[in-house]
Amino acid sequence: MRICIPTTTGDGKKANVHGHFGSASYFTIYDTEKDVVEVIDNSNQHHSHGTCQPMSVLSGEKIDAVVCGGMGARAVQKLNEGGIKAYKAVAGTVEEIVKQYEQGGLEEITAENACSQHNCHPNILLLLFLTILCCAVTAKAKTVSKIEGIFYADSKPVLVEIVDGKIGKIIHKDKLDDANNADLYLAPGLIDHQVNGYVSVNFVGPQLSVEDVRKATVAIWKKGVTTYLPTLTTNTRELLTRNFAVVAQAAKDAEIADSIAGFHLEGPYISPVEGYRGAHNEQWIRPPDWNEFLEFYKAADNKILEVTVAPETPGAIDFIRNCGRLSVVVAIGHTAADAEQIRQAVDAGAAVSTHLGNGCANMIHRHENPLWPQLADDRLTASIICDGFHLPSEQVRTFFKVKGPQRTIIVSDMSSLAGMPPGEYSRHGRKVVITPDGLIRMPSQDVLAGSSMPICVGVGNAMKFTGCSLADAIGMASANPARLLHLDDRGKIEPGKRADIILFRLKDSTLSVQKTIIAGKVVYSAQ
Repeated sequence: MRICIPTTTGDGKKANVHGHFGSASYFTIYDTEKDVVEVIDNSNQHHSHGTCQPMSVLSGEKIDAVVCGGMGARAVQKLNEGGIKAYKAVAGTVEEIVKQYEQGGLEEITAENACSQHNCHPNILLLLFLTILCCAVTAKAKTVSKIEGIFYADSKPVLVEIVDGKIGKIIHKDKLDDANNADLYLAPGLIDHQVNGYVSVNFVGPQLSVEDVRKATVAIWKKGVTTYLPTLTTNTRELLTRNFAVVAQAAKDAEIADSIAGFHLEGPYISPVEGYRGAHNEQWIRPPDWNEFLEFYKAADNKILEVTVAPETPGAIDFIRNCGRLSVVVAIGHTAADAEQIRQAVDAGAAVSTHLGNGCANMIHRHENPLWPQLADDRLTASIICDGFHLPSEQVRTFFKVKGPQRTIIVSDMSSLAGMPPGEYSRHGRKVVITPDGLIRMPSQDVLAGSSMPICVGVGNAMKFTGCSLADAIGMASANPARLLHLDDRGKIEPGKRADIILFRLKDSTLSVQKTIIAGKVVYSAQ
């Protein structure tokens, strides 16, 4: 996040905020991720009219937010059109203001609460400057870039050209230009459609904020994930409605919007039976309610792309049909359904099994259980958790042999405890334990409580457990989920696709992500 603050001096973090944006002598740009300050001297450029020369100061700078003492409604609107937010701060140093921003203590300036024409005049030069600034931010994403690496599909050197955030030419080479990158693989960004949280951020947490979603998103970039679905699990109607509104707002944030394609609702329309319900809280599990779902759907800005349902629950089949009319993908999961109920669900439009082999009782009938019908139906894609804990390697290998590389999807099922140190934690009032090797379990029910491993670990384990190729493993975490969710603009390295690319090293089936690129922009680099 790069924050632009007009200041009275060029003293970096110690400089004080200037009252108005246009008449500042200096602009201090603070990069919150790198903790780097850039000072731009405007002392010889501003006019008696109180406005900087638009072409000579900030044009071409990448700005995400502006903080100042006041701004007119038209100026705010111009910033917002460029994906830049404005915040109000009338006093304080750059260091103090950034701290307030990170704590959510700054008031956002909107067209509604901006200064009126009587006390804050957005003159023509300022509006022109803001127009150029916003255009410069946009133009920066349209520059051509060349990325090279070992192509994941054939292990041969390749160069990929990027134009306007999309993949242009793909050029095969005899060798890479940089010999130090001879072991650097190039592949499509990973797509994870089941992320319940990450690095202490819980998507059904009662205090969930846009900043929390941003924190989780930026962290997940480091694991090679370029698109994911924040997944909201079983909870009260009030909390789910509130949190869908929060994640929907976050999905509009210019910094992370390209990563959040939509949302996944896992529960509350699942089996209440112990074992099958997994770590979901029984008190909030209930039959499908279409009116309730429409409330969630509206709060989510119509971006719920997937919902997990147990077919045996009352009204489930009609609910699945209704979801189809909204093009919402229906997944079968946390279910004790028999073969006929599963067949009816698939006939009604269910397309995928949520973490097949999990969300299942520890003791099941050897013939009559929910697993065989889902494996047997070729219309169902199987999503599986390959963290080494949720499924033994033999089961992963068997599922893969039955479904094949085109109808298998790797998911992480990460919880808010993923990325946290080993120890005891409380989750919805119940004890959850993270073991030193990364297993997350709920001792009271002897069930797993989500995964601590990102999807890149699953890609490596899929190769190790099944013997599949790198191309197949990557496809199960990119092209396959893109196809399931109808994200036709991403998931493959092909001309015209969105330039979502990862560079990584591979050793002993372990992916070490070195760079993550989304729509042609580098959002993470290990160096």
